[in-house]
Amino acid sequence: MKISFRPSRKILFWLVPLLLFLLAFAVSRGPVDALWLNAPGWSRARLVGNTQAEQAVPIALDDAGQIYLLLFPADAPSESAHVVALNRQAEVIWERALEPSITQPKSPQLLWDGKAIELFWLSDQHLYTARLDTAGTILVPAKMLSGDTTVDSYAAAADTQGRVAVWYGGSRQAPGVYALATGDLSGPAALVDPARHRCLLRGLSRRRLSRGATRPAHGAG
Repeated sequence: MKISFRPSRKILFWLVPLLLFLLAFAVSRGPVDALWLNAPGWSRARLVGNTQAEQAVPIALDDAGQIYLLLFPADAPSESAHVVALNRQAEVIWERALEPSITQPKSPQLLWDGKAIELFWLSDQHLYTARLDTAGTILVPAKMLSGDTTVDSYAAAADTQGRVAVWYGGSRQAPGVYALATGDLSGPAALVDPARHRCLLRGLSRRRLSRGATRPAHGAG
């Protein structure tokens, strides 16, 4: 007598998922983490600092590839701007704290002008700047650029010659777009447009920067 066994469809319905589960379980028990951690060139992320600014941390690179960050650490003894220099391995080379104390920092920006690092940020609706060289020496201490003007936005850019242009705009209650002399941020700002309060510099070239103080900022609103 010939006897044959054919599994029913109901048994197959449960058997196939069970086999797949056992196969996935066996694979997941392998030394995947150990293999990944030992992979050449792989490393865990390194914490280099923290900031209380709401915007993304600005980054600048000099011609040698050195990296610079502008941070406003919440755990610092006094609220101040901190510049951190890193090498290509993201290792801290130096860190400098700038005075005076800063409250509610907004819109931080870094620029490499070919010789030094230019820093910009807003605090209490005023525009500030500072300048450091690649060794961390403070060339220009933190100072206010906007005077008594209330500032809601600003734009800064450097041309191919390293000259920095800075424009800033007032508020809706006190509008006005102002421009500092290109390449010389120590002088008074010129009122470019009394009706607008937002400014944006984009697509800058050497020619546009040279006559930026005599025409409205691109994208002014």
